Amino acid sequence: MKNKLFALTALAIGFFTGCASTDVRWDSIKLSRPDTDSSIYRLQYYYKAGNNIQREIAGLMDDWFSDAADEEYGYYVIHFSYNYYMNVMGALAYTWDTVGLFFPALLGVPTDSRDYTLTASLYIFDSNGECARILQINDRFTQHTGLYYGYNPSKKAGTRYSRLTGELLEIANLQSRGINQELRAAGPVTPEKDSGARARIQEYFRQ
Repeated sequence: MKNKLFALTALAIGFFTGCASTDVRWDSIKLSRPDTDSSIYRLQYYYKAGNNIQREIAGLMDDWFSDAADEEYGYYVIHFSYNYYMNVMGALAYTWDTVGLFFPALLGVPTDSRDYTLTASLYIFDSNGECARILQINDRFTQHTGLYYGYNPSKKAGTRYSRLTGELLEIANLQSRGINQELRAAGPVTPEKDSGARARIQEYFRQ
């Protein structure tokens, strides 16, 4: 009877800890609005804001450009990426799981632990689709997963991405004089230039 109880408990704990997600769920990311306003000419979002993260980015940037003139002088892209690896604690937890020692999890001991590196990139293109500026910034956090906690790193990632985006926009404001000069030289976005500019941006990201 005790052996059966042990086996069932181990299987249950193994099942729940095995369900822990190590991936950031972009459909659940929420971005905080920036504290500053743009010193850069208004830009158009290159994408059509079809999924959750694109809508979050578009809403954030609409707020940032709220005091800018209506005329658009180019396009922007904000790209988020991440990678992760199992750290020492995660390797120890994996070893415990491998030999069937799931019971420390009942006491709150982590069953997995990973270090995440996040990257946020801001691309600014002029009205001809030429890249005027690339800004990039990184951050890191550790995600511990246990039987009762840590099943989804998305909330922590969303907080960090909000901060990274705010820092990117602050850097862009500091460089606004040079950025605006390049945007002004190319002129505003027009219907005649739009399709060609978008094609060049698409090709830029294919390279």
